[in-house]
Amino acid sequence: MHFSEFITIKRRKFKLVKVRQYQDVGIYCYKNSFCRIGNAEEINREIIKHNQISSHNFPMAKILEQGKFKNQAYYIESSLGKKHFGEIFAEEAKHHKKISDKTFDEFLKITIRFAIAQLSSKKTGGNFPAFGKAIHLNVLAKELPAYKNKILGKFVEAKTKLQIYPFVLTHGDFNPYNLYKKGVIDFEHLHYGPAGYDLVTNIFTVSYFPKTGRYEFIAKYNFSKHQIKKYLNALDSLYQSHGLPKISSNYKYFGFCRAILQTVRMQKFPKIQEYRYKKFIKMYLKQNR
Repeated sequence: MHFSEFITIKRRKFKLVKVRQYQDVGIYCYKNSFCRIGNAEEINREIIKHNQISSHNFPMAKILEQGKFKNQAYYIESSLGKKHFGEIFAEEAKHHKKISDKTFDEFLKITIRFAIAQLSSKKTGGNFPAFGKAIHLNVLAKELPAYKNKILGKFVEAKTKLQIYPFVLTHGDFNPYNLYKKGVIDFEHLHYGPAGYDLVTNIFTVSYFPKTGRYEFIAKYNFSKHQIKKYLNALDSLYQSHGLPKISSNYKYFGFCRAILQTVRMQKFPKIQEYRYKKFIKMYLKQNR
């Protein structure tokens, strides 16, 4: 589907920000609002998800308007700010070689708000096969056929460890590039998953980007050991206050699930794909692991 650089809806000229990689949806901006437009079925599905999420008081943008534009559907959301934490972290790392404590505390604050709302959506009887599908478990097994049995076996091991957590509404791509000081964006991958998965991906995701080298993407920031410890301590305390096990106790299993999603379907970026294949195999599939 083609998306023009500009579209005009009710005399407002929206500028194209990006087109989603795997969906026929374009994202446009106009002043303090964002327009998501594309395939009507996909857009309507997102609106339904938005209403489901908002009922649990997740920190997120409000839908201001929805409608049709030519042969497409759209909805317009309020802005949550000019810069997401990914941009803020990258700027601080570039100029000061680290993420400031003040910024990290703001990042942790919105994460805790999200975590509290997420726990209000918990349900018993988690569906791990559906969760495996959401993270593309079988797709990675096909991409790495020599390791298929090990990948599937490792997921069974992860399931054994993570089934002690209830299933909750799960963002699916919870990381600093989708977090603003006022809330969270891009819930289009919403599904149910074990509580704690999103919270670990929030600090784990950057570890699957190389720090240097001629890759399509590299890490623009990194968390310090002190920040990671502070993050996990805060969320462990939150979970224990809700009668749940610590997240840190099963960090590596949550990380394994996130690593699957980050490794799979990277054919458009062959250098990163090769980097992640090697990292995933080394971390999780070698005999001594």
